[in-house]
Amino acid sequence: MNVEKNFARFGWRWGTCVLALYLLASTPLAVQAATFAALQQPALPTAKAPRAVLLGLARAGDRLVAVGERGIVLLSDDSGKSWRQAKVPVSVSLTAV
Repeated sequence: MNVEKNFARFGWRWGTCVLALYLLASTPLAVQAATFAALQQPALPTAKAPRAVLLGLARAGDRLVAVGERGIVLLSDDSGKSWRQAKVPVSVSLTAV
């Protein structure tokens, strides 16, 4: 009886280890596929873009350029009083200009 219990416990642990290894091995591929998809899809235009999370800001002559999550790029030609969203070919977070 003890042999059967030990074998059942060992089998359960072995199955758990195999499942954990499978999940660890397959996760990087899923992450790579999601990143590749985000690099292939343009940022979606949205009226809420000026309220998006912005992570970087730079001045280019008289223009302000702000970048943020989901490929949001905002442009301002009036020192930040008004903003318009630029067309961007990627939908990944942009952290610097």
